[in-house]
Order: sequence, then C-alpha cells, then structure tokens
Amino acid sequence: MFCSDIAGQDIRSHDDDVTKLIVVVRNWLRNTLRHKSINIPSGSRIVDRYVLFLSELPVLCSGLKLGVDEFVFHDYSHLVVGWLNANKW
Repeated sequence: MFCSDIAGQDIRSHDDDVTKLIVVVRNWLRNTLRHKSINIPSGSRIVDRYVLFLSELPVLCSGLKLGVDEFVFHDYSHLVVGWLNANKW
C-alpha cells in the first residue's frame, strides 16, 4: 500500500524489480522536468545501458583491484562515472 499522490507526485510501485524501477524513475523525472525540451532516453534504453554496465563491471573492478562484491559507494560512483565517460550515448 502506498499513497497515490503526494503534492502532485504520483508514487509508483516497482515490485522490487530493477528494470521496472528504472522505468518508473525515468518517467517520473521526465514528467517533473521544468525544461520540457530536455530529452531523456526511454526506460528500455536506460535499462539496456545498465545491463551493459553490469556485464562490464567485473573487468572494471579488476582493473582497479576491487572485488565485485567488496566496493563501497564511492568506488561504485567512480566506476559509473568512468564508464559513462567512456560510453557516451
């Protein structure tokens, strides 16, 4: 159970599914943008890139001498930013 509307922000369930969560957050961001001319790729495109990132994560961790299950948030942030810079849209 959840509130259906909080100050104009529709809450959506993601059913503990990462793919659905990405789509829900993408759609929420798109609907709340002040500048409607800003483009945000579709949820499925974002999911595809996320899956690609996850498939490359073990190699990225290895290069930085990190265990895939042992890094902290700042390590992960560094990995994500580096990957995004190397894999432009």
